[in-house]
Parts: sequence; C-alpha cells; structure tokens
Amino acid sequence: VLDTPDGLVIVMEYVRGETLASRLRRGPLTLEEGLAYGGQIADALSDAHEHGIIHRDLKPENLFITKDGRVKILDFGLAKLTAPEREGAGKTDARTLPADSGPGVVWGTVGYMSPEQVRGNPVDHRSDIFAFGAILYEMVAGKRAFYGATPADTMSAILKDDPPDLTEAAEGIPPALERIARHCLEKGAGERFQSARDLAFNLEAISGLSGSKPLPALSAPAGGNRPLLLGAAALAAIVLVAGALWIPRLLAPRSDLGPMRVTLESPVNSKSEGILGQMSVSPDGRRFAFAVVDTSGKPRLWMRAVDQPTAQPIAGTEEGFLPFWSPDGKNLGFFAKGKLRRIPAAGGPVQDLCDAPDPRGGSWGKDGIIVFAPSSIGGLFRVSADGGQPAPATTLDPTRKESAHRWPCFLPDGRHFLYAALPGVGGEFDNFVGAIDSKDRRTLFGSSRAAVFAEPGYLLYSQNDLLMAKRFDPGRLKATGEPVALAVVPVTTGSVAMPAVTVSRNGVVAYVNVRLGDTYLKWLDLSGNALSTVPAPQGRYEDVKVSPDGQRAALVRRESASNRDIWILELGSGAATRFTFDPGNETGPVWSPDSRRIAFISDRDGGVSNIYMKSIDGGDATILYRSAAQWKNPEFFSPDGKFLLFDETDPKTQIDLWLLPLSGDRTPIPYLRTQFTETSGAISPDGHWVAYDSDESGRQEVYVQSFPTAGAKRQISTAGGNGAFWLPGGKGILYTNFVGGSVKITRVDVSENATAFQVGATRVAAELSLAKLQSLVGGAYAPDGQRLLAAEQKGEAMPPVPTLIVNWPELVKEKK
Repeated sequence: VLDTPDGLVIVMEYVRGETLASRLRRGPLTLEEGLAYGGQIADALSDAHEHGIIHRDLKPENLFITKDGRVKILDFGLAKLTAPEREGAGKTDARTLPADSGPGVVWGTVGYMSPEQVRGNPVDHRSDIFAFGAILYEMVAGKRAFYGATPADTMSAILKDDPPDLTEAAEGIPPALERIARHCLEKGAGERFQSARDLAFNLEAISGLSGSKPLPALSAPAGGNRPLLLGAAALAAIVLVAGALWIPRLLAPRSDLGPMRVTLESPVNSKSEGILGQMSVSPDGRRFAFAVVDTSGKPRLWMRAVDQPTAQPIAGTEEGFLPFWSPDGKNLGFFAKGKLRRIPAAGGPVQDLCDAPDPRGGSWGKDGIIVFAPSSIGGLFRVSADGGQPAPATTLDPTRKESAHRWPCFLPDGRHFLYAALPGVGGEFDNFVGAIDSKDRRTLFGSSRAAVFAEPGYLLYSQNDLLMAKRFDPGRLKATGEPVALAVVPVTTGSVAMPAVTVSRNGVVAYVNVRLGDTYLKWLDLSGNALSTVPAPQGRYEDVKVSPDGQRAALVRRESASNRDIWILELGSGAATRFTFDPGNETGPVWSPDSRRIAFISDRDGGVSNIYMKSIDGGDATILYRSAAQWKNPEFFSPDGKFLLFDETDPKTQIDLWLLPLSGDRTPIPYLRTQFTETSGAISPDGHWVAYDSDESGRQEVYVQSFPTAGAKRQISTAGGNGAFWLPGGKGILYTNFVGGSVKITRVDVSENATAFQVGATRVAAELSLAKLQSLVGGAYAPDGQRLLAAEQKGEAMPPVPTLIVNWPELVKEKK
C-alpha cells in the first residue's frame, strides 16, 4: 500500500503463469518437476512458519507457477474468510469451508485438510505439512490422495484411509519419495515431519538438488562412449533397479561424482522396529553388518554386500548385536551373551574377548586395541583385540556428575578416540576426545547423538533430526568452522546418544529410516487373541498401565521423536484427556493404590529424568525425587501408599531398588543394592513381599524378598523370567520368559503372610507367538490378571530401510 498525493494506492505484483490446479488438469507433472516445485513450496512454507504464519488452506489453486518455473504461495487469508468459497470456472470440486476460531468448527479445503482440521481440533504448522503431502501426491500421481463422491466421503477418507502407494499410482517413483509423502500424510500430527525445513531437507536429499543446482553428470561405465546425464528421478530409479551394476563403481571417491542417496530394500524380512539401526558399514563401504531379531526372539548378526539384493546370517553370532569392524575390514567385533566377541567377516570361529554385561558400543583401533563400553553406566574400557583383562580407558568426572561414557570411535592415529558422556543437558550430550594411554581428555561440543569421525576430516553427528558435518583436525584434535547440514535423519529408536550414522573411509554414510505408525488399543487374552477393541483417539501409544480399580488406563503417547506425553483413558467410555503437557518426555506411569495419582518420570529439567507425581483430578505435578543419575524409574506403590519403590542406576552397583517415603523429608532408603542388576519390583497385595528381576545367577530370573526390609529370599523362576505380576489376594505370580521361539506366561501359586512365603504349583498359563509379541508396542495386565490391555501396531510394521549417501564430502562442498 502506497500513500501518494492522489491517495492510497494498492500495488500488487503482476505475474505471468498459471495455478498448479490449472497445470494439473493437463496431467501429472514429471518427477523432476514435482521434486523441483515441491522443494520450492517446502522452502516457502518453512519461511512462513518461522515467522509464525500458518497457511491453513494450502491447495493447488493457491499455488502459482510462473513462466520461469518459480512457485508462489497465494492467499494467506483463511483466518479472515467468512463465507464458503464460490464455485466457478477454474475451480475444483473441493469446497472451502468457513474459518472460525471456536472449538469444533471445521475449516480448510476438503481433500487437503488435515485430520485435525476435519475434526475441528486446534491446528498448527503440521496441518500445512499434511496439505503439502496431499499436493505432492497429486503432482506426481495425477490424482487426489483423498477423494470421495461427496465432501463427507472425502473427509471420512482423510480420517480413516491411506492413499494408494505412489509407487503403484505412477511409474518410476523412487521409494524415498513414497516415504516422504507417507510421512507428510500421517494421521497423527506428531508422526509427520515436525517442520517444513526438515521436509525441504528430505526432498533435497532425494532430488539431488542444492538450491536449484542439479546433480553433476554421472559418467557412463568404463567402455561407454557417451555421457549419461541423469536427473534426480532417473538416477534414483537406475540405482535401485541396477544397483549391482552401478554401486561398486560409485564407492570409489570421485570429485566428478555428485553426492547420491541410495535407498536399499530391507535386506531381510524383519518386522523388528529399529534393531536394524545397529548397523555398521565396512571400511571400504561395500558391506554392512546389522542385527535383526530372528524367530527365537533374540538378535543375531547378518551381513550384506551393497551390490547384492539379499543378506546372509553370520553363523555363531546368535544373540549378537552392536557390530563394529576391524580397520582392515577382515573381522567384526560384536556383543553377545554378556561378552565382547570377534569373528572373521568371511565366517569362522567366534572368540570371546572379555565380559560386557550391558554394552553401549565399541571401536577397533589400528594397533589392535578395542575401546568399548561394557555397561550402560560407568566409563569406557580398553582390551586387546586378541582378548585379555580389560583396563579402564576413561574415568567419570564427579564434578560434572557423569554417570556413563559410551559410543567410542577411534581416530585415524589409533590412539585417540571420540566418546559421549551422560547425562545430557537439554537433550544434548557432550562429546570428548580421549586417549588410550592418558587420562587427559578434550571437550568438543554437545549434540543429540554421539559424533563419529569421517574422512577426509569431519565429525558427523545428529542435531535433533539433522545430520551435521563439522570440520575436525585429528592432528590438533580440534573442531573448526560452522557445521553443515547434510540430511534429515530422524532417529526414532536406539539407546541414549547412539550415533545416528555409520561411515566408511571412502565417502559412504549409512543410516536407517524407521517408520513408526499408529497403534490400536485392544483387550487380549493371555495368549494374545483379541477380545475387543478399546476406543481411543488416534495416535501412537507406546506404554500402557491399567489403574488398580480397572476403570482407567495411563497411556504414553508419542507426540514426536523427542516428545512423549501421558494421557488418561476412561476404559468404559473411551474418553481421553492429556495428563502431561511439558516439552520433552513424560513416561513410565505408575498408579497409586487408590487410582487417583500417577507417578512418572520426566526430563523437563533438561537431560536427566526425575520422578514426579500428579493427581488425575488436575493441578501441578510434584517433584518426588531428583538426582544426577541418568536413569531412575518408579516401579510400585506400597499398598498403604507410604512408599514408592523405584530403581536407579549407579556406576558401582549397576541398577538398584530403593524405597522413597512419600511423607517427611523423602530421603530414599536402599532396598536392594548389590553388584547385580535388580529391576521391575512389584509389592505383594498384603505389603509383606517384593517380587523383582535380578541377574545374580548369570541370567535374568524372578525372585521374592521380604518387605519393607529385604531379608528372606526365594527364587521363583528357574529357566529365565521377568516382569512379575501379583494376582489378586497374593495367591499367585505371573512372569514371562522366552522358550523355543515363543513367549510363555508362567503362573506360580504362592501362599504368603508377614513371616512366611511358600511356593506351590508352577504351570504355563498362556503362550504368545513371536509374531504377536512383535506386533505389540506396549501392554499391561488387567487387575485380575486374566487379560492384557495392549497397544498393537496397525497392520504390519514397516521394516527398517537402510539408506546410503555415496560420496558425501561433495555434498559438504555444495552446501558451502
């Protein structure tokens, strides 16, 4: 608006071109056009969202393509719209509904509205991301993602249905683009991309674009007589279809090759959610080893060459996980059955090196030294690659209240190594450089996931969901310059601070994408057979606890990769209310005996999780216990409500059980504090005994001891067991264990009073198949012990997908 001598004048840009809706009437876009336009739209949305502007009515009619191929987003005025959009020439059959800020009012455009808009719930920037997903689908498929005979049918489809796979709707669609569209169109806002910037990074990753710059030309194979100029779509298709021909040629670092992302199909038919994240690429980038749960319910290692379509199990690695390579690529280190082990990569005998009861990563140096974390708590150790007595490699710093060092990564000199320290602060963990022959260390920087070293002199690490590269001089042990974002690498699973990627010496970065879908809530019998579906708002529920009176359930709902909250569900009506609201993670709910309060853990203080309690009637949460220990979990209230049994990690004594008085000064009292791990405590209904898990026999078994003072002890399970549950009246105990590829629920009859505890008949109460167990994300017994309330994966869980970035250093150059 200009104020001129003749009055106010409105000046508007005149742009030649057409709307996206007009263009789509002539048919779908080419893949290159779709990626180029999609990237521009995502960038524009990111800018708008960063300025606090949500479009709320993104659709093809509001996207304008100029003559020179630029895309402009129009009509940010929905907030002021007061009447339905008039239908007419040039319009689609989608209706724009009136905007209103009141609850329960539906607004947006049918066909592009997010589920929360359809329901009339509050919306945020993630609704724009849903609409973008629908537009991206339509651009490359040539048809709507959601369409019905009437607006009501279309809205129903948005709420309940998934569109057909893009790869089925149109030819030549790379699977990576399919996954981006699916991720945008998740029904729950918390499961979509959490920012348009992340979305733009993902589109750039598969399009090979940096801004508007195309990928460099890929030379033809040796013997070819003409250059092969590949667009992003053709490159993706050729790499996926003819990987055996091209991938070996791509693995040699070449400056004339641009960075390329190669998405591999899941190498085995695994329904495991994320254990493939324990993947390690060989130094030459041609093979990767990974762990997958097999039919016994336990992990084992597999090996795959990147130019082969299938993987092979590695004999002798049963129960193996967290593999890592020797510098020459001839051997693999890994952990299994409480040991650090090695095996020839080509196959051969397994050698035990030393004990490692609860490991968190290892690294093999060029001088035949392995640095590893033998436990989830405590410092790192070093041991010869030929085996022997391990020696401390790092020492915890008590002034920093450190509880653990983990995820070591050797530098090229074979003397220095990287590692991360716990606890974190604000979701970040400090990275250090240590040395095998010195107690000195150097602080680097904080990151969401531990850093790894990558030639030709970078540290790769995760900052939230972004993969970052930062210059690092291994001679001076110094990181320099500004970091560069390489890709979006959402990390949904894995242990705390576990590196987001694995790297080779020749320019290959590998990571795993895991899609976590929504879950149903169901009542199951003890054998896993469905009895009924429990109504609940759509979302991903990952932990379930039924109240003692059986009227409610506390549900841990994943809102995003870094945020979980507790919800309360009325089991009779299906009404659900959010119980916690803080950013970060609130998990581990435990009901009080009167079913009116819930104890839980929260990392709202930044990094370390502490124990809180809150009434279901409202009010603020009360801090019950705070300490520097990285992990602590509420386990059980005493029946009289005077104590809370909880466990806590300790570098000297593993995991211990403590009693927290709920009155007075609340000074914790040690209940079981030994050199063994004691967890999963449950107090008997009469308050005289505690059932718990312990590894004192060398494997996890269920024991019972007197309460409130530990003393008289009985072992309940004899062939492995965990997760004890007291039956009403203290007449029996249920526990679970793996036997022959299935999960058995065993019942032990008991009789107990204040002074004596007797074990009676033992029998298998039920058996769950491994397939059923893998479909369950969380579950809990009903108070009577006759049923399970379970969160079950909707449909088959999508297998983890390995992705390689080949010649990634060139991507750093492009970004700069």
